[in-house]
Amino acid sequence: MRVLSCPTCHAAVHVPPEAESGTVTCEACREVIRPADLRPPVPGEPPPPPPVPGKYPVIRFEATTGGAPAGLIVALVTGLVGALVLAVGCVVVRSFFWLVIVFPALH
Repeated sequence: MRVLSCPTCHAAVHVPPEAESGTVTCEACREVIRPADLRPPVPGEPPPPPPVPGKYPVIRFEATTGGAPAGLIVALVTGLVGALVLAVGCVVVRSFFWLVIVFPALH
């Protein structure tokens, strides 16, 4: 049985004698290859580096040119309502806070 180097992932591929004239599947990358196209690995020589994967396309960012004024009004109203709800919640908690702390302490 010959041991050859896969041209894609450079893994060792074991080729049985009956597959010398046919095709073999690499165990590491599952590529179907012909043993006639493979070269035996040289002892002591490091395997070549794997191929560099393709890069993703880069899409340039383009800023939009603003929005409708109604969006700003909605954001301001939502912020003011949220602040008002938070303020009322703080006042309610503050008025009952002394009961939570003082009443158990008196007991």
